[in-house]
Amino acid sequence: MDQAIRFRQIEIIRFLHENRREGCSSMPVLDTCLHWAESAKPGREKKKGDKHEQAIKQDKELLSFLHRHYPKGFVPFVMYVACLYRCIQLVRFLVALRPESYSHPALMHITASEVTDAETLSSLYEGGIRFTDDEAQLMLDPTRSPGLQVGVQAVLREMHRLL
Repeated sequence: MDQAIRFRQIEIIRFLHENRREGCSSMPVLDTCLHWAESAKPGREKKKGDKHEQAIKQDKELLSFLHRHYPKGFVPFVMYVACLYRCIQLVRFLVALRPESYSHPALMHITASEVTDAETLSSLYEGGIRFTDDEAQLMLDPTRSPGLQVGVQAVLREMHRLL
């Protein structure tokens, strides 16, 4: 099934799901998220019927199917990849699917990477994934998080009322 997912063969995936019981690993979920993020890269020209828009639609359908039938593949690293690529559309999609699976460890990993921007962090907070007030206070300490972006600092201050 992993290969069918990798090649986005939804009919074959459905057939295998209905007739076989092996399931799939978490790698195809990650591959699909990477594909979505690549298709949605900023700067890509967007046109109605664009192949990138079609690819995102197909990835969304595939991730929905996988989430329904193989939710264990949605590991915190999947959210990290979405944030790393700053693919807000994918971040929001993943949070809506399963916010509890992208809880604290994912959030810590994401912000520690120094690539998270304010919009990504805001999306996570809107989805219910947040730091405690004490953790936010520690993150805002310049001796502990010297590389924290100004926009991320502003989101943390606003959300935790640490102005």
